[in-house]
Amino acid sequence: MSETDQKLNSALEKNRASRIRSSWTASLSQACGMEIAPEYFLSLKETTALKEAFWSKVRGKGCPRRFYSKKNFEQIESGLKAITNGQLTSVLFSSVDKYIGAVRLPASVVFNHIQSIWKVTEEDFCVATPDLQNGICLEFNYYDERGDFIKEGVYELSLWGDFSSNFSP
Repeated sequence: MSETDQKLNSALEKNRASRIRSSWTASLSQACGMEIAPEYFLSLKETTALKEAFWSKVRGKGCPRRFYSKKNFEQIESGLKAITNGQLTSVLFSSVDKYIGAVRLPASVVFNHIQSIWKVTEEDFCVATPDLQNGICLEFNYYDERGDFIKEGVYELSLWGDFSSNFSP
């Protein structure tokens, strides 16, 4: 790729990011019930590294998974609300963080607004502390822990650290 093509691609990515950030931030602000400031966003480089490490942790052997029937979402939600850990900072991943960066938010805000925030993230509900000592990945799947197809779907929940020890469904 020529230098001119690289510059053009870079300019296009910046333009796309700018358009996405504005509307996405407004949607997240509404979902959270708080204003999302530009300084809450991680850089793209930080986001990429943290998200890769997050998925390594989730897919690793030491991260236990719990499965719940689709009809038990309220049980999961109430367990997540119990996590609210004072001023603990969390990082929220989303379908657009490769363009605009992941967002730092108080864990209590994230877990108290899970349904509305999950709609904005438009992918698995993935949250961790910046040091990855605590994390959660909530996925909606059609296969249970045995690999059996479940027509109505199931929730797969992976938790570790304080998020796991404070979770009480």
